[in-house]
Amino acid sequence: MKILKINSTIIALAVVVLLFTGTTALAADTSQPLAEVMYGSNGLSWNMKVEYNSLTLRVAMPDGNIFEKSFTAGSMPGYDLSGFNGGPVADGSYTYELSITPRLPVRVRTDGEIIKPEKLDLNLQGLTFSGSFSVKNGSIVQPATEQGPDNPLDQVIADDQIVIGSICVGQDCVNGENFGFDTIRLKENNLRIKFEDTSNSASFPTVDWQLTANDSSNGGQNKFSIDSIDNGKTPFTVEYGADSHSLYVDDGGRVGLGTSTPAVNLHIKEGNTPTIRLEQDGSSGFTPQTWDLAGNEANFFIRDVTNGSKLPFRIVPNAPSNSLYVNASGNVGLGTASPDARLDVIGQTVLNPTGETFTLNANATMHMHKSATVLVLAENSAGSTVQFSAGTTDTFFGSRSNHNMHLLTNQLNRVGIDKSGNVYIGNLGVNGSVTAGRRIDTDTGAYLTTGGVWTSTSSRTKKNNIKTISAQDAAEVVAKLEPVTFNYKVDPSEQYAGFIAEDVPELVAQNDRKSLVAMDILAVVTKVVQDQQVTIKDQMKTIAELSSRLEKLEKKSK
Repeated sequence: MKILKINSTIIALAVVVLLFTGTTALAADTSQPLAEVMYGSNGLSWNMKVEYNSLTLRVAMPDGNIFEKSFTAGSMPGYDLSGFNGGPVADGSYTYELSITPRLPVRVRTDGEIIKPEKLDLNLQGLTFSGSFSVKNGSIVQPATEQGPDNPLDQVIADDQIVIGSICVGQDCVNGENFGFDTIRLKENNLRIKFEDTSNSASFPTVDWQLTANDSSNGGQNKFSIDSIDNGKTPFTVEYGADSHSLYVDDGGRVGLGTSTPAVNLHIKEGNTPTIRLEQDGSSGFTPQTWDLAGNEANFFIRDVTNGSKLPFRIVPNAPSNSLYVNASGNVGLGTASPDARLDVIGQTVLNPTGETFTLNANATMHMHKSATVLVLAENSAGSTVQFSAGTTDTFFGSRSNHNMHLLTNQLNRVGIDKSGNVYIGNLGVNGSVTAGRRIDTDTGAYLTTGGVWTSTSSRTKKNNIKTISAQDAAEVVAKLEPVTFNYKVDPSEQYAGFIAEDVPELVAQNDRKSLVAMDILAVVTKVVQDQQVTIKDQMKTIAELSSRLEKLEKKSK
């Protein structure tokens, strides 16, 4: 047996090495292991001691690769060296983990419900069984058979000594201590290893550290900690009861949380909704805010814990690739990995405001575009579009083939163009309609004929307070009208004849005194003409009578 010279510093260092490089526990209760390992030269298998629905075997190999295989209930899991990759395997250390799904009652998540851990029976969580083995010259190395020590006499050491066998340090060590495989054992009610740096030069580090096993106070924690003695802080703690592989760093530098076979740089494994919490606690003066980043079989989500655990962002499993994509230029693609505009959307179905459904083909887009097309809202299966587009001089808004186009406010049609190019203004129904023979139709009754004549509505059913204009009022209006010629400022080249809205009499003026209605002036002129016709008729009658009397007088004078 190798002779080991031991002093207090060596004892401390040896304990540290054992604490951080010890063999991984196979189960939480080693007296009742979950499986029995059976070794062979070309592989190993596991005789399961628990009933299960399924299990997954993961083996971390020396080259950093991960072997993974699933087994169903009743089958014996195994790892066969000869059958792996069809060739020789690498010598070195291998780590394995069996993730066991026990036979549990089926739980169903309701509408994406996030089941909190405290709601679950912890006895129904998934189980793990793990360990390691070595391969040398292409074969598995059988573990050594446990042998008893040479069992020399126990000694109490007060100075540096050479010790053959194991040592026990602490007030509760006894003569005849059964060490098992322990090389160094610390045994008493207060277990501490302190690293006290006695450097006295300002240029050398001198901070003291301590390994602490359990609190010393009544009712304290069962835990293992690394303490920073000089500032009274404890940067690292493991509580009793922590699951196997709560923190695991493999030989490739990958970190596993809950797994001994991390497949990526940080691998988090949990039976229900693995979660990362980001908590701003207010200690730096900022408003406290907590976010959760989590995922399960229902969705991946971001949870705003501070504000009622709202879920402002979710992704459901099997969402298509590139559902949301931001390229290096800042363009956003929805359904596309090559957005060519600030927003480029590939969709399948768009619902327009009138309830009509556009069924889209694979190239259907709704996007802001940097070239000729400014905005494409949708594309149907025939390739027609609802879009704004820009040409070299004009901008267009178009609709699908053989369909009307509608502009709505307050869920009512206000302006529309039918498939023949006729225009309606106002609410003429859900889909809008233009009366035959009309180029422009309105719900007021006014319209433009297909021949180009504007026709105002004049039905009695559209009017109130109907009164006859008196001949005197009409004559006064006509007498005060001042016809003028003019040109509009926007078009100096065109001359017009008419009236000035601010100067016409009240009877034919509009409320805003900025516009005139030709029908108003026509109405008063018509009344004046009618009155003049009566006057002319009376005058003609008088003239006829006078002519008759003159004729009679002339006959008598002869």
